[in-house]
Amino acid sequence: METEFKPVEAPRRRDVGQPFEEIPLPERRWYQWIHDVFSALDELGEAQLKALNVIIRQNNIMIGLLSTIAGVPLPPGVPPVPTVEVFRNYMSEDQLDNKGVVNKATPVDIEVYEILGRNAKYGFIYSETGTIILKFNNGSPIPLKVADFFDIHDQHLEVEKLRIETESVADLTFRLLLV
Repeated sequence: METEFKPVEAPRRRDVGQPFEEIPLPERRWYQWIHDVFSALDELGEAQLKALNVIIRQNNIMIGLLSTIAGVPLPPGVPPVPTVEVFRNYMSEDQLDNKGVVNKATPVDIEVYEILGRNAKYGFIYSETGTIILKFNNGSPIPLKVADFFDIHDQHLEVEKLRIETESVADLTFRLLLV
């Protein structure tokens, strides 16, 4: 038994794929609902991407460090991590005359540029026993309370001169690393 197909007339080209002049009422509600849902999803996705970009920008140094440790290439836009050659020349409290001790009578003045031959961009200062006052590049005083930690890189500082002083007459100790 042979089936014979009848030829049919194709629709005219201008009738195919033409948008509705006006969507009929029962379908209009569904189209509007679908449009609203996808618009809300697009806005939510855009907000999430913006938040992710902010987090990535804030953590570029850590991302670079982790990628260097893992041995994978750096992601685009992440600055290279300083290697051992940069950290070969550093300064700590052990290199000071009073070995990390400060009191009201003997403040600590450090000429970082003269000692290292460059400004320090990385490092930290940690107060061990009391409140000390930091002055970077003859600027305004920054109090550092006991067990507080001051990270130079987080503050985007380049330290040329550093003065550490206190109001205490007793000896206060601190830790210091300038790179």
